[in-house]
Amino acid sequence: MSEDRRRAAGRLLKAMLPSAVVAAPYVVLALYYITRYDLPANFPDRLDYIPEPISFVLPLTISSIHSGWFLDEPLRAFPPQALLGNYPALTRPGLACYLGWLVAPMAMVGLVRRRRDQEVGLCLVLLLLFVVLALGPVLLSNREVVRIFGLPIPLPFALWRKIPALGEVAQSGRYMVISYMALAAGVACMLAAVRARSTARWATLSALTAAILICIDFGFRTWTSKLPGVPPMSDRSGAVLDPRLRSGYPMFYQTRHERPVVGGYLARIPPQPMQRYGRVTGFKCLFFGDLTADCSRAAVMEGLTRLNVTDVTFGPLDWRNDLVRTMGFAQRYADRYSVVWSVPGT
Repeated sequence: MSEDRRRAAGRLLKAMLPSAVVAAPYVVLALYYITRYDLPANFPDRLDYIPEPISFVLPLTISSIHSGWFLDEPLRAFPPQALLGNYPALTRPGLACYLGWLVAPMAMVGLVRRRRDQEVGLCLVLLLLFVVLALGPVLLSNREVVRIFGLPIPLPFALWRKIPALGEVAQSGRYMVISYMALAAGVACMLAAVRARSTARWATLSALTAAILICIDFGFRTWTSKLPGVPPMSDRSGAVLDPRLRSGYPMFYQTRHERPVVGGYLARIPPQPMQRYGRVTGFKCLFFGDLTADCSRAAVMEGLTRLNVTDVTFGPLDWRNDLVRTMGFAQRYADRYSVVWSVPGT
């Protein structure tokens, strides 16, 4: 390695050191949970979490103030409906991969002009690399897999996600955070070039203009939804069972009742705890919803008592609400999000 490259690598490592120090505890915790609970490294394709090429060109997500242009019915004809396709499915904030009609050109000018510098050249490579990876494992259009001769078009992310640790992020669009960092470096390079060729006053004006253009281009806004009501639990100190593994409500409720949760939200369902739940008497019926399993009151109560469960929550349309009602569970609360039942005799 040449002396220049060693110096560039040293500067890069020095710049990354604070982030590495902050991230280290979280990495250790993540590795602990992955190994302790045998979390699956591979994950199924979720098309609703994979961006499309149009996501990089237009600010479609609700996190941009410009998304309203594509949502209002009078404007749905431009861009053509055939181009936008199933637009509402692209509004998810997790699909925010917009590069910017103003920001991307400014950044590319800076990166290309300084591409011979070691750090800047690396930023250019990272920008292009993670834009490609953010497209996901297969090419999508109108929320459908693009196929040629009946075969899907694979993309580099399909291989990237097989790499241990590096490919653990399931939502490919999240890798755009690295590309955005590279864009910021590119804009900085462009402003540095302007400053080198102009007076201090013009350099300051250029920086302010660039900041304004960035704000206008991305039009970022925070997007929140109204929190659901928190259902009251019994005054007993036992665990709360909620079999909705793909729902965030159990974890939100836990921030209030502060009691152990059996089930709850899990982005990747770990096999070992699920196998343990499956061995608990009555849980194949009550937790997994298996109608062919033993759904008798005696079996269900034995399992709930074993895990010290005093409250059970289901979705409002879950058939198990009728099941526990026939078993004598007392309904404590119900809304359009959840129904809460008290376990009798615990």
